[in-house]
Amino acid sequence: MKKYTLKEISENPKLQEVSGHCDYAGDGKYVIDMSPHSYVNHSCDPNTYSEFENFDEVDLIALRDIKKGEEITYDVVLCAVDQLDSGHPKKGIYYWRIKCFCGGKNCRKIIHGDFFKMPKKYQRENLKYLPTFVKRRFKDKLKRLRCVLKK
Repeated sequence: MKKYTLKEISENPKLQEVSGHCDYAGDGKYVIDMSPHSYVNHSCDPNTYSEFENFDEVDLIALRDIKKGEEITYDVVLCAVDQLDSGHPKKGIYYWRIKCFCGGKNCRKIIHGDFFKMPKKYQRENLKYLPTFVKRRFKDKLKRLRCVLKK
């Protein structure tokens, strides 16, 4: 997959058209993902979670039985790896926050993608659903987090 900076995406009209399908690929670069996974919507009460070791292959795994006709959803916080590096000013990464309209009973109203800035209860309940890629890349931070969560 070709990787782009945010500047390259913003300056290219064809890339702007599909910019809603940008996924962070590391080191301030993004890929355009047009896979079926990129069309799945967020929910604060998701029925799936994403598993991936790299960006070329993303699996959705059901958290429960999904009824016929029910929308498939996932929680973007668990796989928005661009936000986990958002504190690094030299990587050209921006921090996003958007209003949530998922309508779930546990809707957070505002969503962002930094798992480590979520409430400890959320982290404790969802740590197991972080993708392998995130667990591997942020293993030191997760080790510290696991110690904090056990207390």
